[in-house]
Amino acid sequence: MNNLSSDQESSNKAMHPAFAREKFLLAQKHFSLQQKYYVRDENDNAILFVERPSHLLRNLGALLLAVFAGVLSSLAIVGIGAFISQQLERGTVAAQVIGVLVVAFALLALAGVAFVVLVKMSKKRHVTIYDNDKLTTELLKIFQDKKVEFLTATFTVAFPDGQVLALFQKNYLWNLFRKRWYCTTPDGKPLFTAMEDSVLKSILRRLLGPLFGILRTNFVFLKGDGAFDESLGQFNRKFTLRDKYVLDMTEDRRMFIDRRLAVAMAVMLDTGERR
Repeated sequence: MNNLSSDQESSNKAMHPAFAREKFLLAQKHFSLQQKYYVRDENDNAILFVERPSHLLRNLGALLLAVFAGVLSSLAIVGIGAFISQQLERGTVAAQVIGVLVVAFALLALAGVAFVVLVKMSKKRHVTIYDNDKLTTELLKIFQDKKVEFLTATFTVAFPDGQVLALFQKNYLWNLFRKRWYCTTPDGKPLFTAMEDSVLKSILRRLLGPLFGILRTNFVFLKGDGAFDESLGQFNRKFTLRDKYVLDMTEDRRMFIDRRLAVAMAVMLDTGERR
């Protein structure tokens, strides 16, 4: 992927007319092995289609192979330890120490080898935004930058030709208190932040869960890094039987947020937070 050198270059691509609006309805398609979403307009007409493959069989195979490799490595260590123990007099302190070390190393090998194999063999789960559910034209890609995410998860939003439009990032430590996602330009300049709508509600959600939808997770879009609390939009769940969300950008009258990035962020707020 090639980073663009400036904000102007990042927006040079002609915007698809589906993004030229203030409100978007996101509805997840159920009973599918992949994560799929229809993006609709206010009249409930489908205008975009989003897919995030789960790679279920590939990742399940990677998990099984990881367990198998881990077991083999631990058995090899146990075999070596048993051979060494046979060379020592049974019941001695040396033999007992060897036994303890063998068990410890076998467990470490099981975990370590299984983890490495799983990371190597599993596939990243990228997101693609299409113009329709026939997958005719790709409009945007959201790349999962890392397979393993410890403190920070990062994603790259790019055009189909690889040119980078923006970067997304979230910190798992911050998410313990109040979920937030950051959007920056390719060179790191803050554009906007998507944050849980309330600190109090976020704490209650951690303690009580969604509480039958009463404490459902909603987000506000704030300018820059969110420090000045200037609201530009909202991403709220509609209280219906269907899993539907509303992205409302009417507050952003100056079009500060690129609507392509707003939709991409809305998708990640759902699939990235496993809502």
